[in-house]
Amino acid sequence: MSKGSIMLAKRNVRNLLIVLDEFRNRYQIDCDEFIIYASIGEANVASSKDDLIIMKPTNIANISYGLGIPKETVRRKVIDLIKRGLVKRNNNGVYISDLSTWCQIGAQLGEFSADLGIAPVADVPPRRDPQSAVNV
Repeated sequence: MSKGSIMLAKRNVRNLLIVLDEFRNRYQIDCDEFIIYASIGEANVASSKDDLIIMKPTNIANISYGLGIPKETVRRKVIDLIKRGLVKRNNNGVYISDLSTWCQIGAQLGEFSADLGIAPVADVPPRRDPQSAVNV
């Protein structure tokens, strides 16, 4: 490994830590809550045939399955995110509360990915969903 690649790795890790630390300080959430919040937003945001952005609900079972985190842990963390105003819940499922906050995080992570040399993905394949989804 060259000194340059080691220093690039250090810068990229520092950038990720800055994003995580900023979000943790602003909303008092831990890393698991950050990952769950990001995952909820990723599941919520969809594009319609008319190129409109639509918000579709997700649920605890989908988030749990997609992240490999136990449902009870996801349920507890979602309750904490609701209390902090980052997530909303209704009869259809859970949603991020503020799309602009989620997009700001996405932009920061996009810059981080660019530093890593990861090309943007035009169309992400759908996440795996469990056979039986249970609402929150």
